[in-house]
Amino acid sequence: MTLSIYKYEEVFYLYGNLNKLTSKSFIIYFKHVLRNSECMEINIDGVNDIDINGIKALGILNTIALNTFKNFTVRSYLNNELFNTISYINAA
Repeated sequence: MTLSIYKYEEVFYLYGNLNKLTSKSFIIYFKHVLRNSECMEINIDGVNDIDINGIKALGILNTIALNTFKNFTVRSYLNNELFNTISYINAA
């Protein structure tokens, strides 16, 4: 399955899979969004499958946001588990 991105009221909603097949285009798209805005919020509740490549992609965007002093938020019911995973990957 592919990854679909919808924007509603300044929040990006992801639907589908964030994995090895979709993470590269995901990073490219959201790098552009981060460069052209002061903040970005992504909701991943609609993601059916996320693998380590998807987690790393979110971590990469988090690092870019930190390095460019931009606000970056990932929203999900699993937000705490995801944040801990991203923080661990960034620390490595």
